[in-house]
Amino acid sequence: MNQAVGRETWLGRCLGRIARALDRHAEALRVAAALLGLVLAAIVVFSTLSPLALRPMLTSDADVERFLAFAGVAGCFVFAAPKRWLLILGLAVVLGAGLEAAQNLRPDRHGLWHDLDWKAAGACFGTALALASHALLRRLARPERRD
Repeated sequence: MNQAVGRETWLGRCLGRIARALDRHAEALRVAAALLGLVLAAIVVFSTLSPLALRPMLTSDADVERFLAFAGVAGCFVFAAPKRWLLILGLAVVLGAGLEAAQNLRPDRHGLWHDLDWKAAGACFGTALALASHALLRRLARPERRD
């Protein structure tokens, strides 16, 4: 039993060191996350509004692609600015709704409520994942108190 506690302590110390190193470079990570979010958002807009022949396909299930795309976009922006998570989540859902509406303006595309559901679910998941990782990193970065 003592060895298990020792391993947990060792693992906790390693994770704490990693989190403190990430904390030292927090501003650079936030900028990188925001830039990645912008790139992903541009890819999502292009993929949604381009002709079907130009749309990149990563999986055979378009719903999975919608979910992952919006999870990535929302997750990156929330990781960059976690205090503004509600605004970012709302903007991600509005982006999804706007893209679905814009698809109806193209003769070869169609916007559906079903697609918006997957995009909104992905944005919620990405937001939750980014908030959880941010909270975990903050907790791990705190120096251990020894009583």
